[in-house]
Amino acid sequence: MVKFKKLLVWSLAFLPAVVAAQNAMPGVDSAVKIFSQQKTTEAKTNTAFLLGEDFWNKRMLPQAKRWLTTCMELTPQATDSNLVVNALDLTVNIYLTEAKYDSALFFSGKSFDAIAQIKNKKLLANLYQTKGRVFLALGDWLTGVKYFTVADSLYETSSYPEMKSQSSYMKSILGKMFMQQHQMEKAKEYFDMGLKVAETQPEISAKSSALLELAIWYCMMKQYKEAKTIYFKLVQPPYFNPASYRMIYIFAGLGDVYMGLNRPDSALYYYGLSKLEALAKGEHYQLDQSYGRIATAYLKQHNISKAKSYFDSTLYYAGISKNISPSINAYQSLADIAITENDYKKAYSYLQIKQKLGDSLLSMKNLEMSNNLYILNNVKQKDAAIATLADLDISNRKLIQQGKTISYLLYAIVTILSLSFIISIKRIRQKRKIEKQLAIQLERERITADLHDDVGATLSSMHIYGDLVNTFWETQPQQSKDMVGKISMQSKELMERMSDIVWSLKPPGEEKNSFTGRLINYTHDLLTGKNIAAVFAIDEVLTAKIINPLARKNLLLIAKEAINNIAKYSQATEATIAFNQQGQDAVLTISDNGKGFDKSLVSNGNGLGNIAQRSKQLNGNCIVETSEGNGVTFTCSFPIAIISHAG
Repeated sequence: MVKFKKLLVWSLAFLPAVVAAQNAMPGVDSAVKIFSQQKTTEAKTNTAFLLGEDFWNKRMLPQAKRWLTTCMELTPQATDSNLVVNALDLTVNIYLTEAKYDSALFFSGKSFDAIAQIKNKKLLANLYQTKGRVFLALGDWLTGVKYFTVADSLYETSSYPEMKSQSSYMKSILGKMFMQQHQMEKAKEYFDMGLKVAETQPEISAKSSALLELAIWYCMMKQYKEAKTIYFKLVQPPYFNPASYRMIYIFAGLGDVYMGLNRPDSALYYYGLSKLEALAKGEHYQLDQSYGRIATAYLKQHNISKAKSYFDSTLYYAGISKNISPSINAYQSLADIAITENDYKKAYSYLQIKQKLGDSLLSMKNLEMSNNLYILNNVKQKDAAIATLADLDISNRKLIQQGKTISYLLYAIVTILSLSFIISIKRIRQKRKIEKQLAIQLERERITADLHDDVGATLSSMHIYGDLVNTFWETQPQQSKDMVGKISMQSKELMERMSDIVWSLKPPGEEKNSFTGRLINYTHDLLTGKNIAAVFAIDEVLTAKIINPLARKNLLLIAKEAINNIAKYSQATEATIAFNQQGQDAVLTISDNGKGFDKSLVSNGNGLGNIAQRSKQLNGNCIVETSEGNGVTFTCSFPIAIISHAG
């Protein structure tokens, strides 16, 4: 308990200083005044950036966006100061925080264009890291890992000490990514590497962050003794830093450790410190999780009234921060409490709200794997059973008065009804089980076919090239180098195909899995280098209807094939990509203002055969309109009933 008191004194002693430091930062009105006092364009540009960065750090996103835009308007061309590149990178992070992924990808592309125009590549690793974050938010885990790995390599080899120090943080991020994929050993490997790199850095902050990630890993693996040792090391000199945001997570982690050790009283103490840290540092989005943890600890102590109160606070702060997950957990816990109190009506109400929140957060596949509906059905059945028993009790009393014969008859009817009810429930559950198994089997067959068609041939080709290189490396070095180049190119294509397969299997209901976002990113990467402007006219309501994985994949590949042709052959300055509904059909139109070609001289070359074949698989057709000097227009039509069928 002496150690607990010391920690409390340390934490509370520094709270006023932290609050005072935050209050000293410029507000919206004073920011305008500071900016207006600058005399030169250079001074105004620097001030606008610093104000944008300051508001970003305080998560005042509209103000941050305004000042960063001002910075880029004052100095539209990138310079070796990296100021414009940094402003673009921060703008990507703002849109990423707002979950506006199309805008984030757009500004990410502009940041890479900007840094390509200057000699100073200091911030290149930052750009790769940010783009990795965007793809991670989009659910494209493989591409996210690719960009983070490139960023880590750039940080590790950077000649700038402040950039080189980021390598340990990047390894920790990669570790967390693998941990989220439940690849725990791979995650531990990166955490250990991050700590090893941090130990070579002069800043204690890097080592503190690496230790924190290791403690979280040990906690997830239920190795609470190891986690506790690290957490207590972090709250003692030289690692203890009361001004650091890490204190929120350190105290929360200690609370999790004591919950794992079945000591809710100690857990409550540290959860309370974590809440105080979040309040003092203005991290109000952390409060919903803090209150949720405290409520769970009180529930462990069987203090139901306090648990309810803190779950209500969880819902309040989760509503403010628009954080759905803590709300779902809170409603589930409140429903469990209501069930123990035999208040099935309230439990049913909580579970209904939880289900609605879950529908907006989880994919259909995750919903099928969850037990939300099963619990909800149990509550419904209990309510129905209570109502039935009450009715039967009234009827039973009347029938008993009319004699034994009627009583026996009632017992027989009740028995038959009960047996029928039980048999019906078993049949329904068996039917659902069979349907789920069939759905899983179909999904496996789809994935197997995709992997065989899109991946098998490429791997076989790479294997053959690898054998040839191994055989002829010394006797035919130039040909061997060409083969290595082919292996590199094919491996890149293989990663893209795998990424397309993974994307096609995900439901389209969320923006981060949208057909539009995928297409914009591909188009930007391919056409920007050719100085071809892209114009999009895509019906988002229509794209949301494409739930068939095969349809999602084929539509994307048709579009990519057409866009690839534009990049390779068209010599165009503008391309238009449209996807709209015409009657009962979905129509994909991709056109350019390039040189066109003579159709009589081209049969199924340039990918036209692939486009026709994929259109046919979706019961659609594709018409190519072109002539020399008049560009090319692909018009592909598909029945909406086919592409929206779940399969």
